[in-house]
Amino acid sequence: MRPTSIVRPRLPNHLLICTRNEASLRETYAKIYAEPKLTVKAQDNLDAAVSQCQLRGLRIGYGRFGAATSWEFPNADCFLFLVPTEGAGVLRTRKSECEIVSGKPVMVSPAAGYTADYDALFATLSIKIDEDLIRRSFEAIAGVPLSAPLIFDAQSTSNAGVSQALTDYVRHLVDTIEQVGPTLPDWWIEQTEQLVAMMLLCGQRHNYSHLFDRSPAEASLSQVQAAESYIEANHDRPITVEELAEVTGVSMFNLYRTFKAIRGYSPVQFAERIRREKK
Repeated sequence: MRPTSIVRPRLPNHLLICTRNEASLRETYAKIYAEPKLTVKAQDNLDAAVSQCQLRGLRIGYGRFGAATSWEFPNADCFLFLVPTEGAGVLRTRKSECEIVSGKPVMVSPAAGYTADYDALFATLSIKIDEDLIRRSFEAIAGVPLSAPLIFDAQSTSNAGVSQALTDYVRHLVDTIEQVGPTLPDWWIEQTEQLVAMMLLCGQRHNYSHLFDRSPAEASLSQVQAAESYIEANHDRPITVEELAEVTGVSMFNLYRTFKAIRGYSPVQFAERIRREKK
């Protein structure tokens, strides 16, 4: 009998499977992403662990395999952001090929499909983001509707600082979920979804990045104050970016930039502070 792995999986309270069986691993990914074609290079070395925490529009996950693997995924129903933590590999979409190394994130759009080859040491954190969450966030932030599907480049960034912040935030999310346990407040889930969507849209390159590259007119101080008043009045419930955009009459992207410039912190950080004070 082969020894049980001593490698502790991340998100242990949300563990979906620990397995040495290729078919079981394939079936797990078919349920949480899309049904893959999977080849395991050395069956005797397979020692897989897969975890996933379901919020609402976000699924936060972890995967490691213990053996070199090759994957082929069809189109999926969500955006996928991978943050490799160990090992290396190569990922290919229909338009590009990129190297996978620790700390270098990869973004896959729903209609991209992808293939990947991972070495035996490979392990990754991931976020799966529902298409509707990204669409709603985009329209609130950019102030215009999506006229064509949103397609991200696999590994190029619009803003290196924001992209690195998102990579760090994914690690922070996993740490937080492990510490807090299964019960997460609605306001925290709402805030997390909005922050992840905003950082993806502003930090990763996509076919609408030109809307975020331009220098928009900043929101006024009165609009920042209107946002603060609304957040304070509704501190006991989740507040969406769509609400703030409607209340202030300015896109969330402009409001966020001006909020940071005037106050030194974001609307999300302000909301966190107010909730702490009101406890």
